[in-house]
Amino acid sequence: MKKKRRAPVLALGILAVILVIGLCMAFAKAGDLSAARLQAGLGDMDPEAAARLDTELIGHTLGLLSLLVPTAAVALAFITREVVSSLFASLIYGHLMLGAVAGFSSESVSSGVGAYLVGTLDGSLRSLIATVCDPESAAVIILCLVLGGLIALINQTGAFRTLAVGIIQRIKSPKHAYLMAEFLGLAVFFDDYANSLIVGPVMRPVTDRLGISREKLAYIVDSTAAPVSSIAIISSWVATEVAAIKTGLAVAGAEESAYNIFLSSIPYNFYNILALVFIFIGSLMMREYGPMLRAEVRARRGQPLRPGSAWRDEMAAAGEGAKDARTWVGVLPIALLCAFAFAGFYLNGYQNALLEGAIPSGAAFTLQTLLVALGSADTIFIILEASLIASVLALLFGRFSGSFRFTNGLLAWQQGASGLLPTVMILVIAWSLSGVITQMGAVYYLVDIITLGVPYWLVPSLVFLTCCLISFGIGSYGCMAIMVPMVIPIAYGVIANTPAMGDAWQFLVTCVACVLSGSVFGDHCSPITDTTILSSMGAGCDNIDHAKTQLPYAITIALIATVSGTLLAGLGVRFWFSYPIAILLIIAVFLLVGKNPDKIAKSQNIFKQ
Repeated sequence: MKKKRRAPVLALGILAVILVIGLCMAFAKAGDLSAARLQAGLGDMDPEAAARLDTELIGHTLGLLSLLVPTAAVALAFITREVVSSLFASLIYGHLMLGAVAGFSSESVSSGVGAYLVGTLDGSLRSLIATVCDPESAAVIILCLVLGGLIALINQTGAFRTLAVGIIQRIKSPKHAYLMAEFLGLAVFFDDYANSLIVGPVMRPVTDRLGISREKLAYIVDSTAAPVSSIAIISSWVATEVAAIKTGLAVAGAEESAYNIFLSSIPYNFYNILALVFIFIGSLMMREYGPMLRAEVRARRGQPLRPGSAWRDEMAAAGEGAKDARTWVGVLPIALLCAFAFAGFYLNGYQNALLEGAIPSGAAFTLQTLLVALGSADTIFIILEASLIASVLALLFGRFSGSFRFTNGLLAWQQGASGLLPTVMILVIAWSLSGVITQMGAVYYLVDIITLGVPYWLVPSLVFLTCCLISFGIGSYGCMAIMVPMVIPIAYGVIANTPAMGDAWQFLVTCVACVLSGSVFGDHCSPITDTTILSSMGAGCDNIDHAKTQLPYAITIALIATVSGTLLAGLGVRFWFSYPIAILLIIAVFLLVGKNPDKIAKSQNIFKQ
């Protein structure tokens, strides 16, 4: 026990020494940044261009130090197993780094130190306030609360319990439960947040009964959330991805269709597609490895949740004591949510496209019109509206089916929404931290490494691996918004300077796909990004438990995607040649290092007897 206690303390001590040294080095680079700013003439530029160049200068000045903040956040989360304090401490450290490289503005050391510390606290609090006040962030926050209330309301009707009983009568094994959860995840493809907060609560009673760990359920939910939404042509991701591509084309001065590039890039999103293939092969072979294997063996022995976990499911608590209800009372509101969302995507997107001139007035309904409209929709706001409508309908269905009184339904909704407040707090701090990491210019430092005269066929793979690192700290949307406009001009430059390149179009769309799929990697496995947080919330397990068990799988998929996908695509090989190789590699991994948790659990029980 003493050794176990000493290990985290020792790790924290080593991390603290590294961070202090990094801060001292940042102070030493203040003069270099000041000279670079003076030489660049930031005062003569418009504010937006000056801010972008200043971030680039900070990244070039700090170099490797710019990666300290995301590294500290992830390391603290794993060491302490406490996400909120780890994120907040990293947020403050990020502002300390920004203040250090900017240098003291006062001649007096004492007053300079005082202003530095006050400025750090002020910057940290202002970044949190700015995050909450951002319209899109506020919409996501409200969406999480509304979905939490909706799930608790349906739980109060007892419909989830009735559905679980019906599923259990037909599903007798963990393998079938895995496949059912994966199918539901694919069905809610239009938004990763909705996927995380709907599929987990629906499947949790089933997986608990069949001896499946919460970590495994969280992994399935996470693997069918962002990886699916990011490549679906109808999803809340499309508008962000197409907008980033448009910006990159404008920077490169290219006259291409952003939506066509997005569609062409989908087969080359190797990580996203292989993440889905990986979970299906693993489910069919019934093999696990690493921390996930230990979690599954524990669950087979009757402990779906890790002993000592502080998890408390407020949404499920809202349904305690509820009577069983007909399944339609719970299924219909979710089905209508999907229907309202799809209709809203088209109607809202069509109006936006008309205003932007992307669709001529009076245009007939065609596939092209549909795709343009979907790419122009305010997806998060539409899903929020659909969720509110679904909540009202669930309240009415529950009341008139006799499941609860009207006031009890309202109380259940409020309890479910309030149960997501800790998750919302984590999201707000994580988004604020993402902004600080962006300000430190780590992206520009990593892009410099990509462009150090490497062979053209290595560029897509380096872009993918770089985006994996960046998204691990700042999440998918931030990575896409920054990297796509930078990578598209790089790709065009490589094409122009490589006359021997075979298929320039494939090279371009592969580079774009590498950004999009690399962005999903961090969202898929970092303990400080939004989808990971929401997937663990929906599945009902600690966030760190989810990240720790999923990380080995995500790294395996990323390596296979690089070896069999991005490297070959960079050489001009078509995507259809890569996937059979990738599938064989995945099967080989499970055969070589994977084990069947059922057999291990049985053998342990026999040994004990």
